[in-house]
Amino acid sequence: LYDVLHDIEYRKKWDTNVIETFDIGKLTVNSDVGYYAWKCPKPLKNRDVVTLRSWLPMGTDYIIMNYSVKHPKYPPRKDMVRAVSIQTGYLIEGTGAKSCTITYLAQVDPKGNGGTPAPAPRGSAHPSPARGSLGDSRPPVGGLS
Repeated sequence: LYDVLHDIEYRKKWDTNVIETFDIGKLTVNSDVGYYAWKCPKPLKNRDVVTLRSWLPMGTDYIIMNYSVKHPKYPPRKDMVRAVSIQTGYLIEGTGAKSCTITYLAQVDPKGNGGTPAPAPRGSAHPSPARGSLGDSRPPVGGLS
């Protein structure tokens, strides 16, 4: 399951909502920056996100986590709404030779809807106005080509 979630090329085969996904650059042996764009139901505009992703295999358990970053070579596109991943990821816990438990955490701000009449969905994970959006306050990721 870890390999299925972690492999962006294979994701294009099973994720029917993916429009485009690719690695922007590797930061360390366990982290990279990547781009992901996905289809939203009509009348919402499609979304995209640039994230710093980290992963850690721990025996039979695995963690994959990400959060949004800004990258100078990948500014927001005019045909999409740039969402913010505040903190998103998977915890995969091995429970047997051929079984596991997966926990998915998604704290995402889908942002507005870029001029279409329907509002974007808002979940309970949306940050309160007093706290602000972590995705907007993080510095750009530099040094990646």
